[in-house]
Amino acid sequence: MTNHQQHEFRPDHQRLHTPSALAPGEEGTWELVKETQERENPAMKRYVPLGDPDPVMSILSNVSFLGGVSDVQRQKIFRHLEIGQFVRGECVSQHGEEAAHLYIITKGRIDLLLTDNTVVVRKRGFNVGDCFGEAAFLALNNDTASFVAAENCEIVVLSRQALNQLRHEDLELFTTLIMNLARELARKLQYTDHILLQHEREHKSPLPA
Repeated sequence: MTNHQQHEFRPDHQRLHTPSALAPGEEGTWELVKETQERENPAMKRYVPLGDPDPVMSILSNVSFLGGVSDVQRQKIFRHLEIGQFVRGECVSQHGEEAAHLYIITKGRIDLLLTDNTVVVRKRGFNVGDCFGEAAFLALNNDTASFVAAENCEIVVLSRQALNQLRHEDLELFTTLIMNLARELARKLQYTDHILLQHEREHKSPLPA
């Protein structure tokens, strides 16, 4: 536990309502899904101001969407960052809810689960230093993706409200952040292409010569 402030609680419950089916080979994900459903979770935690960024500076300085800015601009961003703690099985962001944050993992691991309410597929995991939630954040909605703590986690966030405030404070900085997010999405699209190609290799016969 770092010296960050303790988070407070929101009164609303926030659990991942998972479907009954899971894609083959995702038994570990199914265990996490069951734990998410069954664990006594009194309430979802909300975020508090990050305050002193020094304990996580080595992580934040390597986050690509925060790159390409001056030291002064970086300090502007840090003033708007918040932090929260999540326990294993807790839903950080659930499909169908408003996409209000960008997320950076400073401790732990997050699983990305995709669902259409009939199956759940674990698309990938995110580790310390990874950013997630960009697609839903920019699209203003989240139809399929749920992010669940695969282990106890600490997460730094930038809210939509904070990004809008930065737009008024420093338009050049805002533009840089949006361009960085677009590049991150392009990289993740390539990652998805790789997953599809790997699936085809594993489940289809090779093309005839």
